[in-house]
Amino acid sequence: MPKPSEQAQIDFIVDCLRKGEQRKAILAKFGKKWQSASERTFDRRLRQAESISQDQQQRIKSIAEQSIINEAEVLKSKILSSVERQELLTKIAIGEIEIPTKRPQWDKQQEKFVMIPVLELADHSTRIRAVAELNKMDGSYSPSKIAQTDTDGNDITPTITQYIIPSLGEIELKE
Repeated sequence: MPKPSEQAQIDFIVDCLRKGEQRKAILAKFGKKWQSASERTFDRRLRQAESISQDQQQRIKSIAEQSIINEAEVLKSKILSSVERQELLTKIAIGEIEIPTKRPQWDKQQEKFVMIPVLELADHSTRIRAVAELNKMDGSYSPSKIAQTDTDGNDITPTITQYIIPSLGEIELKE
């Protein structure tokens, strides 16, 4: 455990390292603050400070990585899986889920129409859209591929036929 005066020097150098300063600039500031310290003393304190700074940076990096992992997991948990989405769309198509909407209603106190929140079952067009979305998810709308093959199942390359038509000047007209 360093003495309090040595610890103050090490802390000073750690602060300079955090700011991104190089050895030369730190030595100049260190020499102004502790004039009686030798360059050898400075180098010893610098090695200790670099070790402390690296440890701190490692801890900060690991905490940041863990924080990023935790945030990613929270975001993933908020996203519905494919099965959950299909289940929700099925309930909407069947009419089991009440959908929040707003309806205008006359307010006597304000003497105007106000929008009030209401829970309603899905209307016909919403149910049709839910079924259409389920069909898209199942791939019901995907195009069917029709390949031209021979009896063994090998692809057939199309044949191209060229017709050569002589120009009108070369055609002899007979009367």
